[in-house]
Amino acid sequence: MNRVRFSKGIKNLVWSIFFGFSGPILCFQAFKNSTHPFFWYVFILSLALMASSIFFGFNGIKNILISLLGERKKNR
Repeated sequence: MNRVRFSKGIKNLVWSIFFGFSGPILCFQAFKNSTHPFFWYVFILSLALMASSIFFGFNGIKNILISLLGERKKNR
């Protein structure tokens, strides 16, 4: 087991959970204040946070699987 890669995967999953909660909360707040002049900025930021949650989640799972199972061998 590659401990460095495993810890990197866990860190990515922690960031994914953080962004997974903060993105929808920020989106909800943006929709509550839809007449505010900063609505679009807050809404776009919330969408970016939700997308980064998905990105960090996939990278975290990939790093954990690679650390446990090893690198994937390519067949030619």
